[in-house]
Amino acid sequence: MNNVPDATVNSATGPEDFGSGPRGEVRRWATELNLAESQFRKWRDQSKLNWDRYRARDKRKNSYNSLYANTSIIFPAIYNTLPNPDIRRRWDKTDPIGKCVSSVLNRAISFNLDTTNFDRQIRMDVLDMLICARGLSRVRYVPNMVQVGDIEEEGEESDETNFEHEAQQGESFEELEWESAPIEHVQWDQYLHGPGKTWDSIPWLGFKHQLTRAELIDRFGEEIGKQVPLDSGLHPDEMKKYQDDQTFELFRTATVWEIWDKDERTVKWINTEYRHGPLKTEDDPYGFDNFFPCPEPLIAIVDSDIQSPPSLFEQYQEQADELDRISGRINRIVNAIKVRGLYDPAMGTQVPEIFRGEDNDLIPAAESIAMLREAGGIDKFIWFAPIEVMMKVVQGLYEAREQCKMVIYELSGISDIMRGSTDAQETLGAQALKVAFGKGRVSDMQRNVQRYVRDLLRLQAQVIGRKFEVETLREMTQEKYPTEAEYEAQIAPMKAQYQQQAMMAMMQGQQPPPPPQLPPKPITWEQIDEVLKSDQMRTYQIDIETDSTIAATQQEDLEQMTTSFAAVTDAITKIWPLVQQGVMPFEAAKEFVLSVCRKFKFGNRLEDTFEQMKPPQPAPDPNAGKAQAEMQKIQVKAQADVQMHTQKLQADAQAHQAELQADMQVEQMRAELEQQTEAWRQEVQARENAHQQELELQRDAAKQQFDMMMAEFKAQSDAAREDSRNQMQMIIAEMNNARAIEVAELSAGTTLAAAQISSANQASGSE
Repeated sequence: MNNVPDATVNSATGPEDFGSGPRGEVRRWATELNLAESQFRKWRDQSKLNWDRYRARDKRKNSYNSLYANTSIIFPAIYNTLPNPDIRRRWDKTDPIGKCVSSVLNRAISFNLDTTNFDRQIRMDVLDMLICARGLSRVRYVPNMVQVGDIEEEGEESDETNFEHEAQQGESFEELEWESAPIEHVQWDQYLHGPGKTWDSIPWLGFKHQLTRAELIDRFGEEIGKQVPLDSGLHPDEMKKYQDDQTFELFRTATVWEIWDKDERTVKWINTEYRHGPLKTEDDPYGFDNFFPCPEPLIAIVDSDIQSPPSLFEQYQEQADELDRISGRINRIVNAIKVRGLYDPAMGTQVPEIFRGEDNDLIPAAESIAMLREAGGIDKFIWFAPIEVMMKVVQGLYEAREQCKMVIYELSGISDIMRGSTDAQETLGAQALKVAFGKGRVSDMQRNVQRYVRDLLRLQAQVIGRKFEVETLREMTQEKYPTEAEYEAQIAPMKAQYQQQAMMAMMQGQQPPPPPQLPPKPITWEQIDEVLKSDQMRTYQIDIETDSTIAATQQEDLEQMTTSFAAVTDAITKIWPLVQQGVMPFEAAKEFVLSVCRKFKFGNRLEDTFEQMKPPQPAPDPNAGKAQAEMQKIQVKAQADVQMHTQKLQADAQAHQAELQADMQVEQMRAELEQQTEAWRQEVQARENAHQQELELQRDAAKQQFDMMMAEFKAQSDAAREDSRNQMQMIIAEMNNARAIEVAELSAGTTLAAAQISSANQASGSE
């Protein structure tokens, strides 16, 4: 990691002191990461020691790995199965849209848990918590995009010259194929966060990535990806094996920090050796309430120091070391407890042969047989080393080890019933106390794991609600809700039929029929999607829990309901006779019952119900028999009169109804005749219109034919006139040519005659 000068760190009072621009931002985050590394160093060193001990990497000879044993016992007590999401309406009231949204989200999250290896990630988080004191996973949104369209044509189709076909198939684009919202375990040494006393006060959170050159180019582009220096990878001893620079480059990576800045609600990718600025900056990608893509981490022991929480192993590390020492001593002493002794050398080699012999081996006695007879046996010639003291020491060490283990169990909260051991002489009550003790010690961790899983499910619900498309949710949940378009297509025929009937009624001058009774509009996917994408509506209408987090609440609610109903029933049973006898006023009894209701959790609901109680009807007077009989006679007579009057009214009504029906039939016949007459008139008018249109068409055709004939005659006349003009011009030209010839001939004759005359004159003059 890049080291920033101490002077800069000591003089800085805020991010602006590191300079403006991208370079100043890199300097600022390099300093933040350095400070966080120093604050986490002690906790990370202890976590590494714990992991090495759990994995028995630094296992000493004859040691007792209590960390692995205790972790294997506590782990299934706080997490053992994949939780089932329980998403329901937040308030116990009629809310159809809330019920539908809850069902869709419950199915979507259940499907997401089954297909994204949720259980594996949670198990790694719990293991980190038990060993390092803290476990963490993050929520991601992973869209699966596929390439759609023509990318590159080959073969005969590539030689086509149909440009229209090329225009249709020449483009390619990415299309969403599937979506998921998995969680990803973050290793205990691969994240840092800023200073803060509580999780809500932490200003930033950083995730560490080791990216190869190809990954850098793919994520940040070729220009930036090639400039980031590769500064980590294999161990230096391993690097010496690869002399080829190209091979060595394959194993080198760059340390890139993905920093979630809650103050600016941006995600910055920082490499402290790349000083030109962040590799990439993104706006808030998910819009979580707390901005971070992860819930508050799993913490084994509640502590005010969120930077370095203590681990469970640290609470009994000294006892674990003592347990290792006791186990080592036991093994060494047990190795020393062997049957060894001395014998009289006068016995020769017979004694060693006896101890080296197998079962049923008989060794013949030698010359020392006389000595054995005189001494009274071979045991008089052998002196064994004493081992009774060592056996007592080993027994004491075993007892000390058991006591040390009990101390560890008390510190870690493991009871013997949770380890599967019991005593046949123990009573059921004693075993129940042990179970209660064990559960009491780990209940905090159980509730913390339940809270952590619930928070992860809530983050996944936000990702699903905001990011997932409706088509993905339909395929994922298999819910049969329609879309707005499907509902409109369902009622479209009914609307079209009604519009047609209304139009016919208007054409006939009648009142349009009443609108049809459309089926009630169901909850549509558009309505569900609107609630899912609205944080306020989603959190207001539904609540997200898990089966483990609500199990105790359900049991408590059931007990509360049973107790409250029993108390109210008992109160009513005892008070109601007093109310009927008039000893206690009804309002006093009602207030007493309401006061009992208010003592319980469900008091508000019961109170609303009992507020509607009505006082009982007064008991009948036994002396009012005669009056009641007279009243009955009067009622019988009145009923007879009413019945006769009713029959008369019914007869009059039937006659009037028959008259009305006759009038209606006549009116209906008149309407039918008028309708038939109007139809005949419309038919005649239609025929006349058709005949008129036919005549118009014939007239237009004749006119067009006449116009064509006139045009043709005019063209012929123009052509004949043009031919006559041409012939006349030719005749005139010929006449002009003939006249010109005659003139020429006359001129030539005149010239010749003149010449002759002149010659004659000259001849006569000479004479």
